[in-house]
Amino acid sequence: MRRERTGALRRLADAIRIAACLGAALASAATAQEYPTRPIKLVVPYPAGGNGDGLSRVVAQELGRRLGQQVIVENKPGATMLIGTNAVLGAPPDGYTLLLGSTTSWALNVVAHKAPPYDMLRDFAPVYLLTINPLYLAVHRDVPATSVPTLIALAKAQPGTLNYGSIGVGSSFHLAGELFGMMAHVDIVHVPYRGEAPALTDLLANRVQILFGSLPPLRAHVEHGALRILGMTTSQRARTVPQIPTIAEAGLPGYEVSTAFGLFAPKDTPRPIVERLNRELTATADATEFKTYIASGGLEHAGGSPEEFVDVIRGDIAKWGNVFRERNIKLE
Repeated sequence: MRRERTGALRRLADAIRIAACLGAALASAATAQEYPTRPIKLVVPYPAGGNGDGLSRVVAQELGRRLGQQVIVENKPGATMLIGTNAVLGAPPDGYTLLLGSTTSWALNVVAHKAPPYDMLRDFAPVYLLTINPLYLAVHRDVPATSVPTLIALAKAQPGTLNYGSIGVGSSFHLAGELFGMMAHVDIVHVPYRGEAPALTDLLANRVQILFGSLPPLRAHVEHGALRILGMTTSQRARTVPQIPTIAEAGLPGYEVSTAFGLFAPKDTPRPIVERLNRELTATADATEFKTYIASGGLEHAGGSPEEFVDVIRGDIAKWGNVFRERNIKLE
């Protein structure tokens, strides 16, 4: 009798758990079906006009049109992207607060700290991988180097005198310079900034002589002769700017750096909402405005499922962890 009663209680408990799970699934599906019912905030942890800002605005406009709600871009720069990241980390997991993230910068946060303040795979829900982004090696016009080999020769002749700017310690801009120095065996000095716009301002003023930057902010200054681009960081030339050689082919074999931008939601965001956003972002990437933007920036569309996005982040952790540790980089 006692065994029968125990078995009955277990079956009842199992039935209650199953019902609860079904109820939660139905509630989640209903929430996703209704979503969104109000504007969505897209947090960008960079200054307006800087790295990722233009991309976020193109995506916000088309995504908002497809969702039937305004997507508002909110720039929250500073503290090596922690200010913007924390704003989303503490947001309700309801799909109304999203984060534009750089896979390289945030993946390296995992290997840079014994107790990292956040983990992009543990604390966020990767939604969609937007672009693969090459960086472009630019120098001030007064730098007497017109190619990668002549820049390396200049740096070797004047160790510690050439400065390169970045958008912060641990960023892809910073790591591009660290890898360049490591592979070319040259001493170039890192100068971190709070974003690409102030770094570019100092490059134009020749307060820093080198910048590994994105193409759109550099383009006009190159056309006017204030800057020169010596190469790009990916392993293959960009289809949209085929005249720019890769750094590897221009004089530093094996050199390769790329990062990627994607959208994240807070962890525990209902899976149906993540899937809805992924579908709409896939369609957004087919919009003329998006294609025009990535073509003008020398970028590549990535795409894929949330799971494929996770794989990219894990690959960045594996790829850059050794460089981060070997160069003894400390996040400030």
